[in-house]
Amino acid sequence: MVLCDDNFVSLAKSIMWGRNIYTNVKRFLQFQITCNLSCLLVVMIGYVFLFESPLNAIMLLWINMIMDTLAALALATTPPFTNIMKQGPTTQNTEVIGSVVWRQIYGMTIWNVLIMCIVMFGGQAMYSIPYLRSDRITGSTAGDVNKKLHMSILFHTFCFLQFFNQINCRVVGVKDYNVFTRFFCNWIFIGVCVLIFAIQYMAQTVLLQWVFQTSRLDAQQFFSCVVWGSTALLGSLLLKLTPERWIEKVPVVIKEDTVLGENNMLMAAYIEQNGKKAFVKKSKDEAESDDEFSNVDKNDSHDDDFKPAKDEEMNLISERDGDDQFKHIGKF
Repeated sequence: MVLCDDNFVSLAKSIMWGRNIYTNVKRFLQFQITCNLSCLLVVMIGYVFLFESPLNAIMLLWINMIMDTLAALALATTPPFTNIMKQGPTTQNTEVIGSVVWRQIYGMTIWNVLIMCIVMFGGQAMYSIPYLRSDRITGSTAGDVNKKLHMSILFHTFCFLQFFNQINCRVVGVKDYNVFTRFFCNWIFIGVCVLIFAIQYMAQTVLLQWVFQTSRLDAQQFFSCVVWGSTALLGSLLLKLTPERWIEKVPVVIKEDTVLGENNMLMAAYIEQNGKKAFVKKSKDEAESDDEFSNVDKNDSHDDDFKPAKDEEMNLISERDGDDQFKHIGKF
């Protein structure tokens, strides 16, 4: 970042935008890690209790696009809020994913899994769709159709949980309660939200139903998924209401000043092999440098052999020129 003038306003803006880049990274990481952990746990629970995953391959690809590409566009382009100037300066020892961010990651992951378990285990009674665990979503019986419908409801519920958690990640402060602060200041974020909601709606219609392999939902079923997803706003608010002294007790999984897996056997073998390659490369470089020095010494010795002959030739030429000059003078 280069300041083109000595105006104090320019200095303040540069600090504000510099801190905002750091904050945007925290926003994106908080959302992505939460989505990853939630998806992993939901798939595992689905395999154990439903005998198959509630999210198929195409659904997982769409969720991956939500938490990677679309989330990066939505959260990394967020402009700075005015309260960012109240934050202290960031040093090189400050962790990007601190205890506050880990609190939100752990808490929202548990919240997402809790809501999904409610819909997963109570969905048959809530939506009146009885089936057996042995039924398959690819079948044509009444139980198979009901199970496919239940899986579709689970898919929409999970996606809307991530949709509203993305709104939560707009603010990452300890006591930033209002997640709708300057909500319309970033039109890229608005566009991403509209796109996600539109695709989720079309995923249960004939437009994209064949892509996601979902069942048709009626209005009540679809908007119930939206309501279940919107509870992520409540979960984030409850987490931020917890005492600040609890934040210090949040375990930090990743130590950013150390290398992941540096003590395992695989990493030790890699470091050893890499060291051997570096040693071999250094030896080759030293050998090439020695060859160059030896060639230079040979050239110098070769020049020294011809140096006396050259000196004698130059002396003869100078004597002959001197004799010619004296003869020329003698004529006058």
